[in-house]
Amino acid sequence: MKKKLLAAIAVMGILCTGAMADLSSFNAAEGFVNVFEINGTGDGAGAYQWGSGWGVADVKSVTSDDLTFELFPNINTYDDNPGDAYWRNNAGAGPDGNKWLEASTFRGYTLGAGETEATLDFNVSAFDLDSRYDLTVFIKTLDPGAGWSVVESDLATITGTMGTTSLSINGLVAGHVLQVGWQMDGINANGATDWGSATSTLENVNVIPEPATIAFVGIFGGAMLFLRRLKVV
Repeated sequence: MKKKLLAAIAVMGILCTGAMADLSSFNAAEGFVNVFEINGTGDGAGAYQWGSGWGVADVKSVTSDDLTFELFPNINTYDDNPGDAYWRNNAGAGPDGNKWLEASTFRGYTLGAGETEATLDFNVSAFDLDSRYDLTVFIKTLDPGAGWSVVESDLATITGTMGTTSLSINGLVAGHVLQVGWQMDGINANGATDWGSATSTLENVNVIPEPATIAFVGIFGGAMLFLRRLKVV
């Protein structure tokens, strides 16, 4: 009987082992920028102009592993458009940008059935970003069937270096897209000036219940039947 019990426990351990739901399930990093006029006081977004997907390098973020990113204010729209009054102030001749950008760098994952909660762990290892820019880290879900509107979200404003910090959301819906990443808000910058940057790492994402938890629900009944056949329970 003792040998049967040990064998049964071993089988249950094997059956209940599953893979973690982590960043390996997420798509490669992407970028998206919403473009606004600059408001009348020069410190925020005015009228909305347009938005589109951009390359991560254009947003402007630098990464070698899709986990750690150095995040800069966007400069290519100013630097690549000399004399262009749309992107440069003073009718295109000025020393500064002429648009307010919400520039996002993110990784995404389409939620499956039964995945109702998610947690993001991140850190910030370096920070010297100019105070005219706002940088946030976020975890959120978007509904593709409703114009990609944000459904659930949690975020933190980055103002300096940070150790491991967690964000979490719940009430998630299968088919919605889970995104984790950063948003840089501010004027498109003249690259001749050093506006600083921030370096942040996506440490881990857990989608709950994890595959192991989902599998356990179905496996438990079979495992119990196995134990009964062994006359252990």
